Amino acid sequence: MHKRGENLSAWKRRYFALIDPPPEMNLGAAIYYFDNEKSLTRMLEIGEHTQKGQLFLEHVKKVRAEIHAPCLLVLFIVTCICKRSYWEGLNHG
Repeated sequence: MHKRGENLSAWKRRYFALIDPPPEMNLGAAIYYFDNEKSLTRMLEIGEHTQKGQLFLEHVKKVRAEIHAPCLLVLFIVTCICKRSYWEGLNHG
């Protein structure tokens, strides 16, 4: 999946994981994103904090999804707007 944020408008390839940690951690569910698959695997397997960033779902104020189908290419764009951040995810379907 590709991601771009509020400050950098270029699409960057990222790896994502939706994680709902145990309640005793007091973190809440979040979408974590990583520079590469190795970083994602290290976090999921040994718990090392290798994420490039995260978006805590409790802070999401709005989610918007679009489907574009020019030339039979379907793009799914998901926009998340939070109090302090904005980012979009693009998946080539």
